[in-house]
Amino acid sequence: MRHRSNISRRIVLGGLALAPVLPEIASASTSSGADKELIQWGRELEDAHAAVEFAGTSEQVEALFEKQDKLIAAIVARRATSLEGLHVKARATAWAIESDLGILDPNEETTAHLRVAASLVRDLLAIGQKGFNGRA
Repeated sequence: MRHRSNISRRIVLGGLALAPVLPEIASASTSSGADKELIQWGRELEDAHAAVEFAGTSEQVEALFEKQDKLIAAIVARRATSLEGLHVKARATAWAIESDLGILDPNEETTAHLRVAASLVRDLLAIGQKGFNGRA
């Protein structure tokens, strides 16, 4: 597995800048189509990430990594307008930081800006696990 820790201070500060608008974003509903494509890319990224375990050859693994990179690029380029969309971005960030959602630990990161980024991602992932707008 790859281990990437390429979160920049600009990304962290941009994420922190979202804090005042999170209540507005939380009220946006995906039922009206907000972040529909972003959420679909998140599902595809999750599928590609899971498929790596079952890949038979190094070429298949490399093809899955390339697919993940393309999906992450699309996710990064699209602005989230809902908590569901932010959750997709948090999952993509967790994979980029640790290559595994289960081992994300802000205290393990080497710099303050990575610890803040990991903490923000961890919190968004926890919110997503509880469900959005009262949905489980």
